[in-house]
Amino acid sequence: CYVIRAVFGDGNKITPTIHWCRKPNGSQGWVLYHQPEPRILYNLNLIVSNPSAQIVIVEGEKAVDAGNQTIKNPAKVIFTCWSGGTNAPEKTDFGPLKNRSCVIIPDNDKPGEKAADTVTALLTAAGVQSIKRIKPPAGLPKGWDIADKQWESAAELLAWCRDNVASIAEPAPDMPENIPPADPSEYDMAADYSELPAPEHKDNDQVKSVLAKHAVGDTVLADAPFRILGY
Repeated sequence: CYVIRAVFGDGNKITPTIHWCRKPNGSQGWVLYHQPEPRILYNLNLIVSNPSAQIVIVEGEKAVDAGNQTIKNPAKVIFTCWSGGTNAPEKTDFGPLKNRSCVIIPDNDKPGEKAADTVTALLTAAGVQSIKRIKPPAGLPKGWDIADKQWESAAELLAWCRDNVASIAEPAPDMPENIPPADPSEYDMAADYSELPAPEHKDNDQVKSVLAKHAVGDTVLADAPFRILGY
């Protein structure tokens, strides 16, 4: 599963999801389609294989990649997100975060705050160990996220998080104290997908042929700059 992130000259963007599927006629190829529900967390393989890492939840794959590329230490900190944007957190399975320490960094706007409220409730229901929520400081542009800043180092990003913690939520009083961690076997990431022709950042005819059907006004997505963000 991949998300194609395309940004147009007027600032608008679209983020369709593509899957490698076997079609009714028996052929195989990339198709535009949402993840089936419940959807998986972005970077689930890292989450499962690093059970002691702190989890940082942001809005959108672009911000996840920015965070992980800055920290570069998945044994300690892993950035992730749900699939589908501000209106779809409840469609993702947060079960793999059971008994984990979690931090939420919302986008700097009302939809981002609302999504963070929903994620907080979903994390509590999943049985996480603790939840810290970051409040983007005053003066940042509307819609700002961590991908909009060029971080000098992992230390700078982590210090920014510590300085902007707005609230800390411990597990609810009626929640069991010793919730067993998620069983990695429930989230098997060992399947071999190495033979699939993974989409590329440039010149992938299969991807472009799918995206060419997804027109926005007079603009054809396949002719716009796009990034491949893989689940």
